[in-house]
Amino acid sequence: MKDVISKLINVINNFDDKNYFLSILTYYNAATILNKKPATLLTLKDDNRNLKELWKAYKDDFSAKTNLNYIEIRETKNSILILFYNKKSLEKTLFQDAHMKFLESFGYEKNMSLDDCLQLLKQRFYKMCPHEMAYFLEYH
Repeated sequence: MKDVISKLINVINNFDDKNYFLSILTYYNAATILNKKPATLLTLKDDNRNLKELWKAYKDDFSAKTNLNYIEIRETKNSILILFYNKKSLEKTLFQDAHMKFLESFGYEKNMSLDDCLQLLKQRFYKMCPHEMAYFLEYH
């Protein structure tokens, strides 16, 4: 399996910037695209291929092709942290009674919309990676 992934990466590395970028995002978001988990947290950096700049250019293409939503959590000069999510799946996960009981201890409320929850998560990320992130990623 390792050999197959290595070959795939070699092929992708030869793509033009747009196809390289869309392929990399698809690879890292595969579990969310296939609805195996509700969300994926990914940092894009301006390294070899300037992924942060490619994100700005092609984010709408990626979202349209995959039907994933996203929220830009935090941005620095050279990177951007993005939460990709399947809206229905994330709502189902977050608003379970047991999960919401835990999230309430961090300021979330049952009557909040998913967008409100994501905005609160984004605010809390400015201080640190918040504990409740595990519930958004279903790592609890």
